[in-house]
Amino acid sequence: MKTSNKILLTGAASILLLIISFMLYNKYAEETANIKGNNNMVWTRIETGAFDAVSMTLIDCEIIPSDSFYTELYIDKNLAKYFKPIVTGNTLMLKISNGTYRYKKKPLLRIYCPKINELSLSSSMHCKATINAEKINIETSTSSELDLTGNFNLIELETNSSGTCTLNGNARIGKFNVSTSGTVHAPNLILEIAEIETSSAAVVTVNVKKSLKANASTSSIINYAGKPAEANCTATSAAKINPI
Repeated sequence: MKTSNKILLTGAASILLLIISFMLYNKYAEETANIKGNNNMVWTRIETGAFDAVSMTLIDCEIIPSDSFYTELYIDKNLAKYFKPIVTGNTLMLKISNGTYRYKKKPLLRIYCPKINELSLSSSMHCKATINAEKINIETSTSSELDLTGNFNLIELETNSSGTCTLNGNARIGKFNVSTSGTVHAPNLILEIAEIETSSAAVVTVNVKKSLKANASTSSIINYAGKPAEANCTATSAAKINPI
């Protein structure tokens, strides 16, 4: 091939690469919008399929008992299209389009469903929930906050990274694993049996009627009310377990 043809081909390839790069940049710019809310807050009802688990991050939510499955999103009208509740597998989550969204009032998602068995919260959001289920598994982390009222046979809870849980209602068995400055405030959740492990400056307060097994370490604290008939408690590394 002549040198001049090689130069032409190289130049054409470079131009094509620049065009593709420009198109990709424009697409990325469109997909990573920077939008300010218009302060016209509206409620938008969004139907969903059935689900029995919820995973939420960043946005506040409420979980409300209902015979059917749907959501209501409270947000600036011009931002609503960028926030979409979706069901993946059996889990409801909120899909947020790439971008930066500025609003004066934090959005709120109301979730309506008969019941859920799993709840996961993270990233500085607050959830208020009313749930009644045979069994529920809960995970909270990264400064998320949960305010839960319900009745359960078994509640399993894992909280870490400054997650906070306030629990109310009744449960036959409660299994709590709390670490890394996590907090569980549950004097108004009446437990028959409790199994609690804490570490790394976590704080747990519970109300137990029959049996308590508690293991606290690394400057964590377990407070318990209810005068359980059986209490098997171990505290190490400056941790404390206190009857109240």
